[in-house]
Amino acid sequence: MNIYQEGFRDDILSSIFKLTSKIWLKITGIYVINSIVGIIIFIPIALLLFKDNLTTFFTMNKSNPTEIASFYQSLFADFSALLIAGIIIIVFILILISSWVNYFSLLLSDREIKGGDTSFDEILKKSFNNRVFSIFGCMLLIYLFFVIGGFVSAITAMIHPIIVFITFLIFLILIFKLFLVIPALILGDKSLIDSFAFSFKHITFVRALKLFGISILVMIIIFFIALIFQALTSIFKDYMIVGIVINYAFNILLGGIMMTLLVAAGSAMYFRYAEDIDNEDEFTLDELLVTD
Repeated sequence: MNIYQEGFRDDILSSIFKLTSKIWLKITGIYVINSIVGIIIFIPIALLLFKDNLTTFFTMNKSNPTEIASFYQSLFADFSALLIAGIIIIVFILILISSWVNYFSLLLSDREIKGGDTSFDEILKKSFNNRVFSIFGCMLLIYLFFVIGGFVSAITAMIHPIIVFITFLIFLILIFKLFLVIPALILGDKSLIDSFAFSFKHITFVRALKLFGISILVMIIIFFIALIFQALTSIFKDYMIVGIVINYAFNILLGGIMMTLLVAAGSAMYFRYAEDIDNEDEFTLDELLVTD
């Protein structure tokens, strides 16, 4: 049996950290690229769509609650078909970039687990693949599920608070039951339907609750880390630009590490429940893909 897969089945937590230690630097690197590309795309479009509102934002008295409320009221009042279309385009582009980052990260994880070439240049070259669009479609379905869940919760809010709580809990469990969809889609080279079926089968109700509990714990830890970091960087309060740069660098680093943990956890849980990896006749993910 593959040594990583054996670890995923015997001691999944330590194996996740072991995999994370091997791939975090490269994933953080691609996360940096993702952040830079996102800014390059977002800022010009945002300036084009919100140029009048931005002028008001920078010139208004931010200590005056009335002016702040008036600004946001006018912002939403000025929504037009063009503005909405622009926002939708931005969201779609950002989801597509995120899909590419996910594919790169899972491809790297797959190579590390199966003993393939994990060089950054090689993985980057292989990441430009039409499988990115499969992840993009999958993410759109998951986001649609979020929207439907929010809509249902809003409706139940008019009935009774307890029903809202029950609906929200069920919705969260269903969300966590989708945790293995993208890993199954890429690591297992499964179809979209089979990926959803695999995730729903292996992420049981109890496992979904455990994932929820772990997520809450991680969020609390991140909150305190961010709080401590903010206290440490308060010494730069008189140097606004320096403070912004340090905070941005910290957020990128933290985001890269968190993404690596998610990728490692998703990979570990997928291979924990998937068929055995045959080391003697092993193929890496990219060798199974047909590219132009």
